Amino acid sequence: MAWMVLGASAMTATRPIRRPRPRRPVRTLATLAAVATMTALVPVIGPAPVQAQDSVGTSSLGETSPAATTAAAAPLRFKPPLRGLVVTEPRKLRTVPYASSASMKLQWNAIETRPGVFDFSAVDRALDAHPQVRFRLRFKAGIHAPQWVKEDAGGCVLITPDSANGGSGCAARFWRRSYRRDYLALMKAVAARYERDWQVVEIPNSACTTIYAEPFILGADDASLDRLWRAGYTKRKHGRCVRRTTGQMIRLFPRTRVSLAGHSRWQYIVARPGDERDGVREASWEAERRLLNKLLAAHGRHLVLEDHGLGPDDRECRTPGQPRRTAGSWYCYLAGLHRSAVAYGWQFTLNGGPMTEAANAGVAMGACYLEYAAFDALTPTKRRNVHRALRSNCRE
Repeated sequence: MAWMVLGASAMTATRPIRRPRPRRPVRTLATLAAVATMTALVPVIGPAPVQAQDSVGTSSLGETSPAATTAAAAPLRFKPPLRGLVVTEPRKLRTVPYASSASMKLQWNAIETRPGVFDFSAVDRALDAHPQVRFRLRFKAGIHAPQWVKEDAGGCVLITPDSANGGSGCAARFWRRSYRRDYLALMKAVAARYERDWQVVEIPNSACTTIYAEPFILGADDASLDRLWRAGYTKRKHGRCVRRTTGQMIRLFPRTRVSLAGHSRWQYIVARPGDERDGVREASWEAERRLLNKLLAAHGRHLVLEDHGLGPDDRECRTPGQPRRTAGSWYCYLAGLHRSAVAYGWQFTLNGGPMTEAANAGVAMGACYLEYAAFDALTPTKRRNVHRALRSNCRE
């Protein structure tokens, strides 16, 4: 499975965060006290020491927005996007020794063991063990939020999945302001430590989630939906959570890219007609498309889009896809971004069928990267060819 933080020594927020002595020079450390001034200093300190960078601009997206953030409008430079085959198991990196990108899945409750107390030792070990690899750091929230965060938000909601792919758990009320405040504190600590580290190139926004690290999937059965509704969930609050946390992360990470996992339809709950005390499930691609377009208009290439469900049957929308204003499906939306400033890619699901067909589909839809635990199911020759094709899809 993915790299998971299992816990180690904890460090307080009032002292420099300590880490094991690496076998190469120690990267610059930042204390949490520096978080408040970090964003203001970024334009002064100059470009981060990355190997290749993209200049900011949203003209290729065909629209601008008065709500565009400073990060999308200022003359900053970003760290490179993920490209090629992205491995999530460290021992499997040797199957793709030429890979330049990898991903780590990290549980929030294992990183922040107490309020303001963080343990990034597992991340640092991985970075030091693979000094030439660029990393995405995915902090899983929802059911993986610390217990004190759930209590801050007024308690948690028991979620039982509506499919065999999910796991049950008690999810924090992510739509609450107190929850967003706690998540922002986590992101400030991450930014203080890794914003100036060239190896950490992407941080997904997993704030507004339940049992999956995907903000547009509730993934809950009917009884769980009833509990969410009674706990105060609404579609409006859900969308506000996605918009605000994305904007906050964009500002915290002026050079590190922020990613968001989309889905075939945004799953949400609305009031039952004639009885607002009861909620019913709905799902809409058009509602998700509107929200994604607002986010891309505001943040441009600072935002990376990804899908977590590529299987061997997903070949229906090859590049050039469809315009993002009118795209009829999520996959056609992604394929329509081909050769634009926005990076995008897929995580394999592979519920049956060969990996080769799924990999071919990802390449044909213009993906910058494909992510999986390992790629042993591809022959060495096919593996390298797919890697090269993905890199060609998304040139730096």
